[in-house]
Amino acid sequence: MFSTATIEKLNRDAARRSRERGEVPTIPKAGTSAKDQNLKIPSLGDRTPRGWKRVSPASVGCQALTNAADSPDETYGCLFVDSSGFGSESEPALTLRRVFTLMDEVNAIAPNRYGYAVVRTGQFQVSIGIFSKR
Repeated sequence: MFSTATIEKLNRDAARRSRERGEVPTIPKAGTSAKDQNLKIPSLGDRTPRGWKRVSPASVGCQALTNAADSPDETYGCLFVDSSGFGSESEPALTLRRVFTLMDEVNAIAPNRYGYAVVRTGQFQVSIGIFSKR
């Protein structure tokens, strides 16, 4: 298991690398399943790129997303997601399949409006933040 210091360093390094690469949150295309888009969800660490803002899951207007968030009422709740590929639907961390389904539900409500990026990295899970363009 990673120590807190290791996780903090991973996130600082991710923020630095994403800034150098000019990475921004990924917006799934509406009309096509997120699962079928071969999405690359960038790891931004604690960085919010210029022209973007973090949003709370509750502000998106998708009840399923709000219910799935780790802290939906906080200003910046996240989706807690299994990154090992071995998680199941019955575990607290969401599977990628569930995350893609949530992205599709959000896109049905607000097409091409919200982007997603990894904001925290752990050993077997990541937290995916929700962003919108300013």
